[in-house]
Amino acid sequence: MFFRSPTRRASTIVEFVLMFLVVMGTMLIFQKAFMRAIAGRWKAVGDSYGFGRQYSPTRTFECAWAMHPTCAVLDDWYSVSCADAAGCQKSDFNCLATCFDAKCD
Repeated sequence: MFFRSPTRRASTIVEFVLMFLVVMGTMLIFQKAFMRAIAGRWKAVGDSYGFGRQYSPTRTFECAWAMHPTCAVLDDWYSVSCADAAGCQKSDFNCLATCFDAKCD
């Protein structure tokens, strides 16, 4: 009653090995799709931290984001070097507005 045949045990091992190979093969085949899905989700989460503004390596150090205190339509990128030269404070939107630069858009 409690006797287990050796052939059944061997077939169980073969089934587990085949299942493992099928899962690993599927992961290898869909590796590119998995990576793109992970990268897309990573980008979406990263963009949510930037409030919808995308990261740009060309303006990370040259430009900054000016937020108008009452009107979000007036928000724009400004040149950091211009703002520093003019002595603008980050809270002084009128001064920062003079440093809005086309290369920062």
